[in-house]
Amino acid sequence: MSIDKVKGKFVLEYHLYNQFYRKSIFAVLILGILTALIFLFSSFYFENFIVEQTHLIAEQMLDDKEEPANVQKFYSILFY
Repeated sequence: MSIDKVKGKFVLEYHLYNQFYRKSIFAVLILGILTALIFLFSSFYFENFIVEQTHLIAEQMLDDKEEPANVQKFYSILFY
């Protein structure tokens, strides 16, 4: 009799946690896909800015006008 109770509780808990984990894994999957899409579209949005910055850095390096700033050095290293 006690084995049947333990078995019943085990099956009940298994179904409860199975549904809970399925929902949480599905939520994490959706959140990950949304985050990836946000970063993808934001990279398209900032693409023009990054290209303009690299062109400005290249012009300054060719003209030897002044020492590039830290951000400009970062962009020149990143896109070299």
